Amino acid sequence: MLHKYITKWKSMPKIFLRMFLYNYIFFLSLLFVICAGVWGFATHQRRQVFQERASSHCQALSEYFDSLFTSFDRLSVTVGHNARLRSLASDPVSELDFDLIDSTMLFSAQQDMITSLAINSSISNLAIYLYGKDYVISSYGTSTLESFYQSLFLMEPNALSEYLRPLDAGSFLFLPRSEDSNSVLSQNSVYVISLVDTNGTRYANLFIFLDDREIGQHLERLVDSSENYYIFTNQNQTVLTNGEAASEEELLSLGHAASQTLFLLENADDWKFYVGTSPEYLKSQMLLITLVLAALWFAAAFIGIPVVFTLCRKNYKPIRELADLISQQAQNSKNASLEKKTQMEYETLKLAISSIFKDKHLLEEQLSIYKPVLINSLLLQLLENTGNSDSVISGLAALGVPIPYPCYKCISLQAVSIHQEIFINRALSMREHGALSCLFISIDRHTGYYLVNAPDCESCLAAVSSLTALLDKTAGVSCIGIGCCVQKADNISHSYRQAKEALRYLNLSAGSKCVSWEVLEPIQAQSALLPSLSAFSSLLLSGQFTDADKELQKYWKKNILQEYVPKSALVHFQQSLLSVLQQLKKDHGFCCDDTCIHSLQSWSVNMPEAFPELWQIWENIRESLARSFSDWKEERDSEDIRLFLDYLHEHIYEEDMSLSKMAATFHISESTVSRRIKAFTGYSFLDYVSNKRISHACSLLAETNMSVQEIAVATGYLNDVTFRRLFKKQMGITPSEYRQMNRR
Repeated sequence: MLHKYITKWKSMPKIFLRMFLYNYIFFLSLLFVICAGVWGFATHQRRQVFQERASSHCQALSEYFDSLFTSFDRLSVTVGHNARLRSLASDPVSELDFDLIDSTMLFSAQQDMITSLAINSSISNLAIYLYGKDYVISSYGTSTLESFYQSLFLMEPNALSEYLRPLDAGSFLFLPRSEDSNSVLSQNSVYVISLVDTNGTRYANLFIFLDDREIGQHLERLVDSSENYYIFTNQNQTVLTNGEAASEEELLSLGHAASQTLFLLENADDWKFYVGTSPEYLKSQMLLITLVLAALWFAAAFIGIPVVFTLCRKNYKPIRELADLISQQAQNSKNASLEKKTQMEYETLKLAISSIFKDKHLLEEQLSIYKPVLINSLLLQLLENTGNSDSVISGLAALGVPIPYPCYKCISLQAVSIHQEIFINRALSMREHGALSCLFISIDRHTGYYLVNAPDCESCLAAVSSLTALLDKTAGVSCIGIGCCVQKADNISHSYRQAKEALRYLNLSAGSKCVSWEVLEPIQAQSALLPSLSAFSSLLLSGQFTDADKELQKYWKKNILQEYVPKSALVHFQQSLLSVLQQLKKDHGFCCDDTCIHSLQSWSVNMPEAFPELWQIWENIRESLARSFSDWKEERDSEDIRLFLDYLHEHIYEEDMSLSKMAATFHISESTVSRRIKAFTGYSFLDYVSNKRISHACSLLAETNMSVQEIAVATGYLNDVTFRRLFKKQMGITPSEYRQMNRR
């Protein structure tokens, strides 16, 4: 089956292949849009399901903890009314001394706690601290307050601790869990609540230790294995979680897709319950949907090849039959009269079109619409040599488009927009010049071809000269390519390809847009490889505009051959210039005017006067860059001056300050240091340093009691001999004389 379609594919003309390609691309695009819509709908529905499930499970978690708190309150009432505990609370003995405490009552109180503990499976242990006592009664024994408190808080008991005083309401406290624990509880959770006697007096605090394993097993039954749950207190403390987020802020910072499935619920205690699908599971579901739809898209794309091929072949068949019928009819009616022949052509055309259109009343209208399309299609077959040339010429003649002469020449053109009426009128005006035929074939919105047919090559050349003169004056035309003259219909495709190849070049001579293949053929091999513009780019990046201009002149000299320049050379220059502008923006933070950049980006090689336009854009960019570079350099030099002088002033009084040290610090030569100091200050390096040091020495001599030797060292001189010599040379007197004259 595949071989069958490949054979049919090869036998089809290019116009059919173009038809198939356009339709198949449209089919793939439509298929992609459908798959994208299905993907969006499916993922949205899946998230909705996840959120509804999370809502239900979140409600279940809240109800479970509400019931847990209720059971804690009931437990506190039951334990608080225990007579033995109240007796122990009223006992004046506060220390854990079994000789003084009623051991029987203490043991009975422990047994009562164990009994209460058995009622609630979510509790692992109970402990009671009686106010003012130094011991704690628990379900696992009695211990001192100090040991109990240290086991909870890792510190000595503090009388100010809220957990050793009456509490207004129950309170959770969270203790760090050991690292080897695998519990769902992020921390050891202890619920603390005050015990109240029958008179409403608080006399003890009850510590309820949660059984994390039991709670974890219960939570696993409440939520799905693919869900994460988070429980936070009103103080943003994590109570329970099986997720990775350590806090509410971290949880809410999850990705958009994962956060969409989260459901939040707050209970009466202001606890926050979050339940949502885990990000990993959500990603796997989205990936699964994507893979399924991608597989369906590829399968449909593969199946669509023969389907689109068959539909295009079916739609193209009437055109092919119409051409064959007209061609055959024209061959069989060579000796018929003109009137009879025209009637036979019309009937044949009508018969073919009637096989396409069912409405008989529209045949005349459809015939007038369809005929130009058929003529253009047959002319394309003639140019591309995809059918028998004699048959195509006969078919065109039968449609009223004769090509009777033995010489042929193709002309190609590119324009901003192809207006068929204008260019067809140019072809019709050429027929008035005598025995010749001139036809226009439209390829796309910007490209068209003329086929000139004349009795001999001289007439053909004359007609082409007249036609190109008209086209040169036609607005919007950017380039005209001229093929060679051929004398066989089978060779028309050669002239067509030559004219097509000529469109890859521009004619830079004034007043002409024509590119002749006869001139181009011997020189086109020289422009096969474009010279590099890397040197031009480097010079432009460094602000060397004169050298960049010279490099650009070399580039054009290598590319412009006998007034012809490859369009690819212009495009290469445009792209290189855009790249340089982007690099300047990135490296130095400046660029040329936005108007220049927009002009360069909107420039097209197919626009009229493309080369002059590009050259003018380059000159505008160069001027703008020169201004920007000048401003940037002034700013940079100002910064360099500040850094340079700051460093010099900071170290000027050091003994080792020298040209070599400055050069090593700024990674420049000593001569450059000397030149910069001279440019910045107007003095040589030694004179500037000496002036600064002597000026500072004068201040020290006048304002301090330092010795001359100390001042010499303080101003950067190795010994006072050198200092005295330079001081007298500059000031005209010795340091001692200066001090006497300026002593304050």
